[in-house]
Amino acid sequence: MDLLNSASVPCHDNENALVTDLSCNDNYIAVALTNAYVHVFSCLDCSHVASFKDPCGEFVWAVSIVDDKVIIGSVDGALRVWRVNERSDGESLYNKIPLI
Repeated sequence: MDLLNSASVPCHDNENALVTDLSCNDNYIAVALTNAYVHVFSCLDCSHVASFKDPCGEFVWAVSIVDDKVIIGSVDGALRVWRVNERSDGESLYNKIPLI
């Protein structure tokens, strides 16, 4: 099987990071890492679109993309949501929604 496309993850201490989850929709692919970062790539050309960092620096264990929103779950028991096109390494739209 041939690899259709590949993309390198931008450097944010990624040499020590492991991929914990990935998610995709028709437009984006999101990759969650143990270094608290989530990187978002375009499905069209694999270009890097955005980076988000868990504000507490926690491992990101779950990621999902719904429309233009990236939803992450980290080991501090919180969900955070960002809009792909509006924010990069900034405040999340919904910060620290506690998991029940």
